[in-house]
Amino acid sequence: MNLELLQKKLEEVKSKKIELISDLKKRELVKPVIRVGKSNWWSYESQFYTSASNDRLNFNIPDDGHIYFSYLENNLVFSAAPKYSLPYQGETLIHFEGTVTNSLEAVLFIIEYKNNKKTKISQIKLNEQKVLDLNGTSGIRVAIKFKGKGKFSLNRLSLGNEIIQGFQTVSNNIHTELLLTEEKK
Repeated sequence: MNLELLQKKLEEVKSKKIELISDLKKRELVKPVIRVGKSNWWSYESQFYTSASNDRLNFNIPDDGHIYFSYLENNLVFSAAPKYSLPYQGETLIHFEGTVTNSLEAVLFIIEYKNNKKTKISQIKLNEQKVLDLNGTSGIRVAIKFKGKGKFSLNRLSLGNEIIQGFQTVSNNIHTELLLTEEKK
């Protein structure tokens, strides 16, 4: 083979590689999400967790991994404005209370939007409360990021007067437990 033919083939391979990478990125944006139990929380269908009972989930999250649960929205594309915005007004007090065991971390994310564009992301660590100024915001989303292994119990999650329901049910009982276990070797 001559050099020109090899260069042409190399360019074809590079072009195909770019096309395949682009296709994979598009597919990631439309991964199917599933409802967590009978709740209003959603996440990707994943091998990282399985349903163990109505109020518990078993997780196997790799050390370098994490998983998000989104409230009300049945997608995890946080650049997209919410279809179902939660009620809020001006300065809003956010409570995120619960317990964790082992190496588990749980962080609450409040994503703000204006004119259908993401404008701000606030993080609230477990057992913290924070006042957010939501003036000028046209919509918000709520998500929890889980990382590590251990047990998680949600005792209270609220935005101002709005109680955000837990994972096992859409009733008024917000106590939630997630059981995160290590993969058996």
